[in-house]
Amino acid sequence: MIFAGIMTAFAVVCFAMRKTHEQAMLLGWVLLGVGLVLPIVWFGMFFVSINAQITRNGLSPTKAQYFVTLAPDKIRVTRGEEKAEYQWEDIYMACHVKGCIYLYVSSARAYLMPDCKDTPAAWEKITASLPAEKILAKEPVSGYYSTI
Repeated sequence: MIFAGIMTAFAVVCFAMRKTHEQAMLLGWVLLGVGLVLPIVWFGMFFVSINAQITRNGLSPTKAQYFVTLAPDKIRVTRGEEKAEYQWEDIYMACHVKGCIYLYVSSARAYLMPDCKDTPAAWEKITASLPAEKILAKEPVSGYYSTI
């Protein structure tokens, strides 16, 4: 965006000088074209690449990959027809960082719960259901967290 703005500003200067300089209009159109076309092509190629990766990996950008349900006695995770249940005492660890809750069911596997309007209630349920030693962070500490 900055590049496009700078090139557009230079093009406007060239257009303003069209009466005093013979090639100012040509240069203005070239600068405007470069300033607008290059970013559009770059962003277009970026989105084409993202869509190719989504297709290649069999992902769907519009469908949720899994749903986590916090029940009083267990956690249910559903993904299409697949279902998994974990008892609260079997949960390895929970961590709340800015933008997401990580719910570890083992040392190497976690379910991510992105922030939404229900996040405070979900975090309260998790902290009430797990012992304190399984809760990694209760309050944000200057925006950085460590899972070590």
